[in-house]
Amino acid sequence: MLACLLGAAAGLAALGVAVLPENSPPPLLSGRTQDGDLEVDGRVRHFEWYEPSTLEPGAPLVLSIHGSGMDGESTRRFTRWGFEELAEREGFVVAYPLGFEREWNGCRSPGVTRADREDLSDTRFLLEIARVLGERLALDPTRLYAAGISNGGQMAYRLAHDAPGRVAAVAALIAQIPEPENSDCNAPRGPVPVLVMNGTADPIVPEQGGVASLFGLSARGRVRSTDETIRFWLEVNGIGGPPAEVTQLPDLDPDDGSRVERSVWRGADPRREVVLVRVHGGGHAAPGGIGFGLRGWTGPLLGFVNQDIRAPDEIWQFFERHALPDPGS
Repeated sequence: MLACLLGAAAGLAALGVAVLPENSPPPLLSGRTQDGDLEVDGRVRHFEWYEPSTLEPGAPLVLSIHGSGMDGESTRRFTRWGFEELAEREGFVVAYPLGFEREWNGCRSPGVTRADREDLSDTRFLLEIARVLGERLALDPTRLYAAGISNGGQMAYRLAHDAPGRVAAVAALIAQIPEPENSDCNAPRGPVPVLVMNGTADPIVPEQGGVASLFGLSARGRVRSTDETIRFWLEVNGIGGPPAEVTQLPDLDPDDGSRVERSVWRGADPRREVVLVRVHGGGHAAPGGIGFGLRGWTGPLLGFVNQDIRAPDEIWQFFERHALPDPGS
């Protein structure tokens, strides 16, 4: 019985979808979701992509990277289909890669998952998705973006570490950089704009740093604090000093104990930017996503779901400010 309880608890935390109410139907969108397979390093890898109903040549591509135990469908539900609604409105493609055994070989160095232990080339997989969809749909190679949730946020950090000249910007939601002894991402190969969106009351990834785990179980190694994670990316981007902007976003429900603060640091080069969206009182959840129960509370496993903003909206506003230099210029 104990093993079953522990397994169920770990599944809830990892999947995120187990706490989503069944009466939350997807929006009616006129685009289509398609499936694809790629062979990368001798292993067949799967992905999905949402193609809006009207797609112009030169559109951007957003890689939406799931968390541990999730997949494309659960990622869409976790974020209340926000990226697909934006893709339809703004005219970009959003792809949902599937991790090996629903895990990613992100920035953690020890072998927590088989993806880690076998050192899978997940960066190569993501870039191959971008190449294939880019050729098929005539996408803009200077506007490739990656947004990851939890373990997928670690993978977004890994992509920024491995391929700063290929990805225009990345966003990590409820994810922090591992501590140096637990990290494969200590020496990024170049600057890249980064947005970090974390909750101060996350019961799984501690905002002040420490062991990422579920109530001390299923430990995933030690992570840096949110502030240390920001300092890491500021150094990578060559940015010093205090933030250029600190904005308290409108608190739509002052009684729910949660609010959102956005801090922005900019370098001399406008392509270098670091953004922190700190969700005070927020849990291991996507702001604006689907909660369960009173005021979006998901219980002690995941914490509170802030509804003052929608995570995909914040992330897209950040992404659309950035593009890689045109290789032909």
